[in-house]
Amino acid sequence: MIMMPLPNIANGTARQCAANNRKTGDRCLNPAAFGMNTYRYHGERKRNTLRHGAEHPQYRHGMETLDAKRHRCECFQKLKKYEIELKSAGLI
Repeated sequence: MIMMPLPNIANGTARQCAANNRKTGDRCLNPAAFGMNTYRYHGERKRNTLRHGAEHPQYRHGMETLDAKRHRCECFQKLKKYEIELKSAGLI
C-alpha cells in the first residue's frame, strides 16, 4: 500500500477543498486530498484507483435487454400452451 503524505495544515500550505455546501453556499474548510481539488469525502479520487467496466460493482453487461426478456416470456407461454395440449391429449 502506498502511503500518501498528508497536506501540511499547520503552516497553511494545504489547498482548501473546492466543494460548496448546498444550503449555505460556503466552501468546505477541510484540506483537499493530496494532489486533488476536493476533500476525500466529497468524491475526489485518483484516476488509477477508479474501477471501470466489468470491474465496477455497478457494471451492467446489457446482455438481458427488455426485448430479450419479452421474447423469453413469450417462448415460455408457448411452451406452457404446448404442454397443456399434450397433457390433454394424453401424450405426456
